[in-house]
Amino acid sequence: MLNVFKSSAPRAFDDTDLLFDGAGGVGLRQSVTAGVVPNTLLNLRWLAILGQVAAVAFVHGFLRFELPLLPISLGIATAALVNVALYFLFRRRVRLNSWQAGLQLVFDQLHLSYLLYFTGGLQNPFAVMMLLPLTISATMLNGRATVFMLALAAACLLFLTRVHLPLPWAADEAIFLPPTYLLGLWAGISISMVFVAAYAYRVSADARKRAQAVVALQAALSREQRLSAVDGLAAAAAHELGTPLGTIALVSKDLQAQLEDYPELADDFKLIESESQRCRAILTDISRRSNANEAHFARMPIAAIIKEIAETYQDRGVELKLTVSPMPGAEVRSPVVARAAELRHGVANFIANAVRFAAGTVEVDVSWDATHIHVVISDDGPGFSDDVLPRLGAPFVGSQAGRDGERGMGLGVFIATTLLNRTGAEIIFENEQDGGAVVDISWDRQTVEEKGETWDTHEQHGQQR
Repeated sequence: MLNVFKSSAPRAFDDTDLLFDGAGGVGLRQSVTAGVVPNTLLNLRWLAILGQVAAVAFVHGFLRFELPLLPISLGIATAALVNVALYFLFRRRVRLNSWQAGLQLVFDQLHLSYLLYFTGGLQNPFAVMMLLPLTISATMLNGRATVFMLALAAACLLFLTRVHLPLPWAADEAIFLPPTYLLGLWAGISISMVFVAAYAYRVSADARKRAQAVVALQAALSREQRLSAVDGLAAAAAHELGTPLGTIALVSKDLQAQLEDYPELADDFKLIESESQRCRAILTDISRRSNANEAHFARMPIAAIIKEIAETYQDRGVELKLTVSPMPGAEVRSPVVARAAELRHGVANFIANAVRFAAGTVEVDVSWDATHIHVVISDDGPGFSDDVLPRLGAPFVGSQAGRDGERGMGLGVFIATTLLNRTGAEIIFENEQDGGAVVDISWDRQTVEEKGETWDTHEQHGQQR
């Protein structure tokens, strides 16, 4: 074996639209747009206003430096009035869209540039505060808005290197920094803005993608629970409707006997009887299928569960080989575990991926010994690419194109990994030396057999909900 990677499952939550395929897979129909909470920007702006008032009071009142108080006061008062107006405008909004939040950050950038113009421009130590609106944009808005904010901040800083009022200082002293030094200061702050914005945007984008993927996982489990609940309701309906349908059939027979002299009515009652019997047959069939998920099927041998899953992917254009055998020296009896939605959906996702990328053959090997259970899924496809392999299990890690020509987003692998991690599984992704991908899923046998009762309880609670 060549490259090996062990997976782990992150956890987060957000809202998204989901798309389910016929095989039980799940994908994102559109990405999450988190939006911005209005109070977030308003509170940050109030904090900035208080800081500006404190700075002016300290410099003018304590240090006794001369300041152009009128234009500075007008600028701070304008920001406060804008904040009050925005509070009443957006107080009923749960989220702001990108344009609404972006315009507010543009105002903050221009407002800060206005104050710096009257207080020394780039010579003012507080010029580094120009990073703040940009950082907020990188964490909350999209890449286009962040690039615009970066260009705006760099342009404002370049303007302030040459055009500004003197830096407030003692009356008998003056500070004049050389133009070359100011240009270097501008370059240093601008480069810092680029790195800070890029890092903040990347971190927030990863967090949003992770949130999308876990919501898809949560929706998949919720779907399994709803399907189980529907089965339970079908069984209950079959039981409850059986008695009234029997009564209808009995009464119709009695009426047929009493109305032999009225053949036109007797035919109608025969039709009623036959239709009631047909309804009972349908409900009996529904009840029989629903009972397949009852307690005596809640725990099954691991070999039977994997066989049930693998049969779903037969006749998909590749040969699917299933091998079930104990390891040397192990008992022949297959471990009995809970037929949990997490286990079935997780293994099914990995088999579906193998079928999609295989050139012609997919092998599923189930084995066990006294301490461990292994399910190894391998295919003869191109294998995992070297840049993707170390990051498998994380959401939205793009993969190579499958036999259908479409590229995956890595969401299915993330969902399967997280589901199986919940059952206590450890997953290793590998590439064979001669090509082909291998997914090795293993459980501690004692733990997974004991956890079965807990999973059963969770599924029953889901059905009750």
